[in-house]
Order: sequence, then C-alpha cells, then structure tokens
Amino acid sequence: AIDYFTRALALVQPDDLRTKFDLMLLRVECYYNNSDSAAQFIDLDILEELAKTLQDDGLLGRAYMRRSYCFSALGDFQNVLTYATRAKFFAEAALDNETLLSTYLVLPNSFLRIGKAEEALKYAKEGLRYAQGQNDRTGIGKALSILGLVSLEIETPTIAMGYQEQALVIARELKNKYLEAMTLNNLANTVGLSQGDFFTARNYFEQAYSISHELGNLNGNGIALLNLGWLTGMLGDYPAATSYYEQALTILRGLGLRAQEMLAYINLSAVMGAQGDADNSLKWARQALELASRNGDPSGEGWAYFYLGY
Repeated sequence: AIDYFTRALALVQPDDLRTKFDLMLLRVECYYNNSDSAAQFIDLDILEELAKTLQDDGLLGRAYMRRSYCFSALGDFQNVLTYATRAKFFAEAALDNETLLSTYLVLPNSFLRIGKAEEALKYAKEGLRYAQGQNDRTGIGKALSILGLVSLEIETPTIAMGYQEQALVIARELKNKYLEAMTLNNLANTVGLSQGDFFTARNYFEQAYSISHELGNLNGNGIALLNLGWLTGMLGDYPAATSYYEQALTILRGLGLRAQEMLAYINLSAVMGAQGDADNSLKWARQALELASRNGDPSGEGWAYFYLGY
C-alpha cells in the first residue's frame, strides 16, 4: 500500500495540495501500521505545512492527531497530550467529529500514564458520551474499553468489569476483531488484577493472542505475549514467563513500541527477583528505568526504582 500511495503522490499536480494531503495522510497511516516512526515524522512535517498553506483547521487537526498516534506508539505521553489537545482544538473549530472522537480515545490513557487519573477518567467519560451522541457503535465500544481500564485505577473492579463486558458485546456484534482483541486484553487485566482469577484471565489473553495472530497484527501479538508473560509469572511458572517476555521483546523492539518494551523490562526484573537472580533483576530494572526516563513515564520510573530497591 505504501508503494501505491507513493506512486500516486508522484502523479499529483504541484498545485493540487488537497489531493497531496489526502494521499500523504493515508501513507502516514500505513507507516504507523508498520511502526515506521521515522517515515511518519517526515510526512507529518509536510502534512502540517500543507494544512497551514491550505488554511484548513480540520486538516491541521488530522495531522496533529496522526502525530499524537505516533508519539503514543513511542510511549512519549507528554507529546501525545500536546498534539491530541491541539487536534481537539482544531477538530472542534472545524466540526470534524471523527478526529474529535479520536482525541477522546487517546487522551485518557496518556493522562493515566503520567499519573493524572482524575483527568483520565474525565476524558474517558466525555469520550463515551461523545461516541453515544454520534451513535458510533465502534467508537462506543472503544470508549467503553478505555473507560474500563481507567475505571479499574480509581473506581471499583465491578464497574470496570461492566464497561469491558459491554465493549466485548459490541465488538462481537460488529464482528470487529481488532476491538475484540483489545477488549479481551483489557478484560483479562481487569479479571486478573481485581479478582485474582488468573485462569480466566489466561483464557482471555489466549483468545486475544489468537485473534491478533489471525489478523497478522504484530502489535497485538507483542502485547498479548507481554500479558501472557505477566500472567504465567503470577502463576509461578517463571520459565514460561521468561519465554513469553523474550518473544514479546523481539516484536516490541522491532516495532519501536517503547512503552510496552519498558513494561517487559520491569516484569522481567520481577521474575528474576522472584527466582533469587539479583544480578539479572537489577539489569532489567536499570533498562526499564533508562527507557521510562526517556519516555517521560513517571509510573514506569516508579516501578523501576521499586525493583532496583527490592
């Protein structure tokens, strides 16, 4: 697809800036799906200049939203907030409902990752109301799943579970496999963390992994393997946990998913510590701290310091 969009761009007339913008936006999305952040940033710079030349707030909002997605994949949550907030401002001015909903879906997790849980909950609930107002069933499903994750942090597990279960019903109703896999992962975390029901959680994680594998979704595969590593570690199967983390790291590093890579380091530190392997536990904790610091992730830094001290 990238090659096709590149060829099409070569045929666009120099003064047809809108067509150039539309094609380049599609190419950026392809680069995102391939986790090619360097190529994304090159095209994003051009997109923003095109939008400014065209004096189109809606297009500028879309360009900022794509930049926000790129920073999210890199685990740079401060920049996610910066560009998602800008995208929200321009989308509201242009009455661009699609981009506006996208901002509501990315802001909650970013606020949560920098330790602002109340802000995360506020935007998660606003996002759900907005999706419901647009009668966007896919958007409602995504908003419910995100709200479930945030709710688990500051409300009750029962409330969080309810949101995730509603999201799963919608995903299956729409036959949206991407949404189903995301929700299964989130539901597994809710069941495992809040209820200690690790066997049910494992079933959900394995379903999510199976769907991601079926879709050829490397991002989903990496996250599912990361989750299975955490779960098998909780069950005391440390060799299996280590194997899952090592497989996950191969994928996560290749895709440049720094936030998830940092979580793998933290969890490997915990697994090594549980086996009395202090040297390797410290090694992984130091790598987690270095990456969390680069990502501007205080939660990750806190966990890394915990295992360094532990």
